[in-house]
Amino acid sequence: MVQPHPMESIFVQQVEKLVEMIFRNEQSDPPIIEKLEKHLTHAQKLGAVSYEGETYNAIAIWHMVYADEPDEEQAFAYFEQAYDCAKKAENISLQTKMLNNLGSLASQQYRQNDALDYYRQSIELARTQTPYAMGMLFAISNSISIFLNHMQWDKALERVEFGLEIAPKVEVTPVTRNDYGRSIYFLRSTAVQVYLAHQQHKEAQEALKLAESLSAQLKIDNEQELAQNRALCQLVIDKDEDAFQTYLDSVTEEVDGLGTGGLQIALLLHHLGFQKQAESVAKQVRDAIQELDNPQAQAQLTKLIAPVVVDESA
Repeated sequence: MVQPHPMESIFVQQVEKLVEMIFRNEQSDPPIIEKLEKHLTHAQKLGAVSYEGETYNAIAIWHMVYADEPDEEQAFAYFEQAYDCAKKAENISLQTKMLNNLGSLASQQYRQNDALDYYRQSIELARTQTPYAMGMLFAISNSISIFLNHMQWDKALERVEFGLEIAPKVEVTPVTRNDYGRSIYFLRSTAVQVYLAHQQHKEAQEALKLAESLSAQLKIDNEQELAQNRALCQLVIDKDEDAFQTYLDSVTEEVDGLGTGGLQIALLLHHLGFQKQAESVAKQVRDAIQELDNPQAQAQLTKLIAPVVVDESA
């Protein structure tokens, strides 16, 4: 096992702060990527393998979400390098995080089976240590999203309940505190739609309330996701069709529609019998699918949305 450098945790915290800036889309002088490259050189000179792995991970995230031209292939290569560092350091927490991130990228590339396999490995590895490695919470939330895309409502609920059960047993350190908060936010936010699918309205409202609170505390820029869940609760629980239509209109005006991201909403509304709204969202999804330049993604998404889309020529 590679012994950690005495100052490693301090350097990792500095890298984590840069990751937070990436997610908040904040600017930096010098640029964030230059700071990360300096951290990488520093980590390699010190032989601090976990620090090096955390920096590779941060650079991968930068390439995915912050760069002017996102580069998924480059991000994948950096995630793999981070995972290799984590294995070399025998750092279970970092390994679980990297497996989750590899899964997230696979999901973004519409490789759903690969994504689920990465998430499974992350969860299984995290459970080999006590307290559990935190990366499993992100893997749980991300796998729930895939279950929702495939209308596997029971599996999604089982995963939500599992995540809430193990969350208090997860290791939280000064370095991982913000990540832990974000993981709980994503779990609660994802749970809203799962509870609605099972008509557990009280639980859905409570999950939404907690997600809103965490978003404010952690300054997570996910207002569009929160607005989506609010609108769904208004429609499904309060039967407020006007409020939901207002939400759809605002999304169309601000970001040119829901795009393929509306898949989960369309399937959920179809499942619950809100066919008019489901078809309205599905039309946006279908239009967005036609704009994709990835034939594999087009085929997969077309198959997933098929239960909702109505043949307009009929």
